[in-house]
Amino acid sequence: MNQPTIIVTGASQGIGAAIASVAASHGANLVLAARSETLLEAQVQKIKQDGGNAIAVVADVSRIEDCQRIVDTAVQVFGRVDALVNNAAIIVQAPDFVEAFGTVEGARLKTAPKGYDREHPAIDLL
Repeated sequence: MNQPTIIVTGASQGIGAAIASVAASHGANLVLAARSETLLEAQVQKIKQDGGNAIAVVADVSRIEDCQRIVDTAVQVFGRVDALVNNAAIIVQAPDFVEAFGTVEGARLKTAPKGYDREHPAIDLL
């Protein structure tokens, strides 16, 4: 258990999956979180096939209880959390951006995790 434990959100594809693969290749214990169970499990299996150590937590980081569950699972399985890569994002088609959010500031405010600006035990653990 000398290897670092890293939580990666948005880990089922794209940049999050790439970060997880690189971290696994360096021996990190990974807690991969994303909303898509199918894609997330495929990423965990790929890491394990390549000799890495990873677990999946299906979660939506806009829900504070899901954030707490990610951290709780990491601590339960690996004993600690050493780093967090908060890569979770939403994808919006460019023409729909103004309709969905109004402005860039509106996007930031509407997509920040609930409770993000408040003290929370899940945040304290990191």
